[in-house]
Amino acid sequence: HTPKSLTGADKGDEFLRGGNLQSWFAPNITSDPHKGIGSWATDDIVAYLKTGANRFDIASGPMAEAINHSTRLWDDADLTAVATYLKDVKGDGAPAPTPVAATDAAMTAGKAIYLDRCSACHISSGVGQPSLFPTLAKTPTVNGTDPTSLIRVVLEGSQAASTAAKPTTPAMPSFGWNLSDADVANVLTYVRNSWGNAAPPVTAGQVKDLRAALTR
Repeated sequence: HTPKSLTGADKGDEFLRGGNLQSWFAPNITSDPHKGIGSWATDDIVAYLKTGANRFDIASGPMAEAINHSTRLWDDADLTAVATYLKDVKGDGAPAPTPVAATDAAMTAGKAIYLDRCSACHISSGVGQPSLFPTLAKTPTVNGTDPTSLIRVVLEGSQAASTAAKPTTPAMPSFGWNLSDADVANVLTYVRNSWGNAAPPVTAGQVKDLRAALTR
C-alpha cells in the first residue's frame, strides 16, 4: 500500500492510500471518510480481516488470498491492534469531488445497464446483500481515484474469500463477453457517482487497455 517512485523509493506521502499491483488497485485504507475506510469501525476492520466480509465489503482477488492464507489465522488481539492502528492513519484531507451529474450521457446509459445487469444482486440503491454481495455505496474501492479493480471485476468476475466464519463464497459472473468497453465505462461511471459516491468517470480507453492486458 506504499507506492514507489521511479527510483524504487517509497512515496511516504502516499502511505496506505492505494496503489496498482498485478492489474488490481489496492484501495485506500486510511481513515479518509470518502476514499478510505473512515466509516469503518474497529470491529468492522477486524471482521473483514478475520472472516473476509463485513457490513461494507466482501474480500475478493488478492485480498481474498491474503485473508485465506494469513489474516484469518491471526488472533483477535493482533487483529484489533491492526484495526486500531489503521483508524489512526489520516487521509490526505482532500474534499470529496463533485459527482458527475445524473443527466450526463454516461450516467444515463450506465444506469440502464446497472438496472438490467447489476441491481438483482447489488440492489437498485447500491446497498448490496450483507455477507453475499458487497455494497457499492460509499465504499473506498468505488470512490477511489483508480478504477482498475472495478473494471477487472466487471470484465472477469470475482470469487469471494472463504473462511470458517463465512464459508459461502459468493461469486460475480464475468460481463466482459457481453459488455463493450463503452458499456463497462458507463456502468462504472454511474456506480462511482450514485448513492453518495463521487469519483472521476471511467473511460472506454481505460477499459480497452485493461481488457488487452488481461488477455496477454
